[in-house]
Amino acid sequence: MQPQLKLTLTLTTAGGRIGVSDLLIPKSEMTWSREWTDIDGDDQTVNARFELVKGEEVANEFEVDGDAWRQLESEGDMAEFVSDCVSGSTIESALRAQLDVFENHYEHEECGATWTDTHSCGCDDECPKCGASISPHDSVMQSGLSDDYPAKYLANALADA
Repeated sequence: MQPQLKLTLTLTTAGGRIGVSDLLIPKSEMTWSREWTDIDGDDQTVNARFELVKGEEVANEFEVDGDAWRQLESEGDMAEFVSDCVSGSTIESALRAQLDVFENHYEHEECGATWTDTHSCGCDDECPKCGASISPHDSVMQSGLSDDYPAKYLANALADA
C-alpha cells in the first residue's frame, strides 16, 4: 500500500490571515484562520508555503514570495505543477518548470540560421531552417526563482525596458 500523499499550500496575507488547502483534493476549499476583512481590498498574499507529506513524513517543502504565488496562480499550470510534485520532482523544480522564463539566443553556424525562443531553462532548440538540435549561445533569465535566494521571485526584467 502506497503512503497517503498531501500537498499542502499555506498562504499568508499582508493582513496576517493564514489560509491552508490540500492541493491534491479536487476543489479543496482554503480554510482561513483569523477572521479578518480588509476594508480597502489590499490583503494580498505575501508568502506561499508548499509541503509534500507522504504518510506521516514531510518529504519536501518550499516557500516563495507573494509575487511568485500570483504568477503561478494566474499564468502557471497548477495541474502540471501538482503532477510534477507527486511524480517525484522536488517542489522547487516543479515551481521552476512553471515560473522560470529564459530568453534563449541560438545561432546555427552550418546553415546560418539565428533565432530567439523562450523556455523554462537554457535548453537546446530545433533549428527552424534544417531541424538540427542547437544549444543556445546566450540565455537571459526574464523571470522566475532567483538562484541566489530561490524563494524570491524575479520580476520580468524586460518589462521595464
